[in-house]
Amino acid sequence: MPTRRAYIPVRPDEATYHTLVNDFLSGVPYVAKCLLRDELLPAKWCLDHDMRDVYLRPMLEWRMECSHDGSVSTGSLGKGLKTRLPPDL
Repeated sequence: MPTRRAYIPVRPDEATYHTLVNDFLSGVPYVAKCLLRDELLPAKWCLDHDMRDVYLRPMLEWRMECSHDGSVSTGSLGKGLKTRLPPDL
């Protein structure tokens, strides 16, 4: 019987966590710079792909995994995160 264990995010080590947070925060000025230069497509790409899918979603999945002690799998592309994360996030 399938266990869905492959879909439960693995807790990051400290270095991986800090790298991801740093990369996320370094993307913010890049988006602002693109918007100031009226470069909408690079700004949208950075927001939609890099910041949301590469950085933010894994951090939210890690947070969800910590709240549920590794017993809940994540949905495809973050599906179900809103219902599984604390409401104050």
